[in-house]
Amino acid sequence: MKAKRILFGFGLLMAFGILLSSCTKVSSNGETIVPIGKEYFDVEKLFSEVKPSFDEVKGIMGIGDEDLIPPKLDNLYNVNRMRLIGSNYDEAPTSISDIEMRFDCQHNSIANIEFTESSITQKTDSVYVIGNRDKFTIYFVEERDYPIINYHVKLKRGIIMSGSVVQGGLSDLRIAFIVIDWEDDSHGALHSYNPGTYMIYEVED
Repeated sequence: MKAKRILFGFGLLMAFGILLSSCTKVSSNGETIVPIGKEYFDVEKLFSEVKPSFDEVKGIMGIGDEDLIPPKLDNLYNVNRMRLIGSNYDEAPTSISDIEMRFDCQHNSIANIEFTESSITQKTDSVYVIGNRDKFTIYFVEERDYPIINYHVKLKRGIIMSGSVVQGGLSDLRIAFIVIDWEDDSHGALHSYNPGTYMIYEVED
């Protein structure tokens, strides 16, 4: 009887281990990258190269400390007509349009995103999502490699979003872009953006 109990307990332990190992986020190349309950994302380190701008952007967007209980974002969202509400660059575009965001594989506070702007799509699998009930704040860094006219641009930028998930979409959405690095081969023909340049937009009423 005692042996049966030991075997049963051992089997239960193994089953629990298998269950835990199956509840993980798996990257596109098949590697397990986020064990359940172990999500961690050092936002301060991620934006450390542009820390003054990062703090300023959070202040303008009204982002403070939030709970680590984000809403489920897995979905496709189309965003139109966003207007500029803050920037440290005098010639920032006053509006942007036609942004498409597809979130998937969300595992608690970590998600993937396909972010399409100006017909350029970039996928990022290290998106940090925090929030409280329907409200959310999102942080991630993306690297873009694309042509402009006859030149080639490499852009690294941090993106911060805040808003609420509502039936049928998102509400009170704000998006901030912070340039972390910019390189191009135009030798001055293109206007370059200095690290720390930021632009913040919100959806028009």
